[in-house]
Parts: sequence; C-alpha cells; structure tokens
Amino acid sequence: MEEQEKKRMGRPPENISLYDKYVAGKEEEIEQACEKGADLKGLANLLGCGLTTLKRIKKAHPEFVELIKVSSEVADDEVVSALYKRALGYDVEETVTEVKVSPSGAAQTTYVKKVKKHVPPDTTAMIFWLKNRTKEWSDRQDVNIDTTQPINITIAPYKKKEEQQNTENE
Repeated sequence: MEEQEKKRMGRPPENISLYDKYVAGKEEEIEQACEKGADLKGLANLLGCGLTTLKRIKKAHPEFVELIKVSSEVADDEVVSALYKRALGYDVEETVTEVKVSPSGAAQTTYVKKVKKHVPPDTTAMIFWLKNRTKEWSDRQDVNIDTTQPINITIAPYKKKEEQQNTENE
C-alpha cells in the first residue's frame, strides 16, 4: 500500500504532458486573463501550477507562447492609449450631488449636476512616451568601440583620505 502512495506523489507520469495537464482546454481562460493584464505568475496561479512549470510549458510549446503574446497585446494597447491620454491631458465629466438644507433645517433640496473637470497633461507621462517612442529623446547611447586599436588604461596611485584632503587644501 505504501508503494501505491509513493506512485501518486511527485510529477505526473511521462505519458501525460505538462501542457495537457495544465493548459489544454483552458485556452479561453488564459486569453481572457492576458487581456486583463495577467503576467506569468498570475497565469501560473490561474492554471494551478508553479512558475517554473509554466516556463517549461512555454519552452516546449510555441503555440502557448503565441497565445500569451497575442492576448497580452490587448492589455498593452489599452495601457498605451491611457498613457497617451494622460500625457496630453483630458476632460472628464463627473456627477456631483449637492444637498441644501433650509435655514430652519426642515426642508432639504437635492441637486444633481454634472461638472466638467480638466485633468492637465502629465510631464512624466510625456517624457516616458517620448523616451520610448522617439530616438531623439531616448536615453540609450550607442557606443562603437574599435577593437583593432589598443586601449590604454592609466591607474592613479592610491592616496589615503588624509593625503587627498591635504592636496585639496594646498
């Protein structure tokens, strides 16, 4: 009986793939989760497996990788749109309820009105957008090193902190 219990524990038998155990038949759930912004950790929780197992499945099944990629593009597009909107600023309409009480305190009048508010452009969102979408604003620096030329490195002698302060004071 102990042998039967040992057989049940651990990894599934070799004839059942990890894909079949965790992913097969759940493609629609995976797609919906990715469209809502789920990352690999969230997908692993959804499927009831560990992150390492999910990475193994991705490595062995390119169709699974494609499903995640295509589904995640929906969420990515929404974020791009929201960032763009935030960078430029936008108007929003809010419903405000006001209750006015008469001086005697007996009568109450409720007013519901719509108020337009302007959310100003966000400089950080602008910078983020420009750095990621245009070459002129990019922080990336292309450095070309000519490996045919020797590189000379000069190392200055070590000075103790006291010696550095004396040199600076003179």
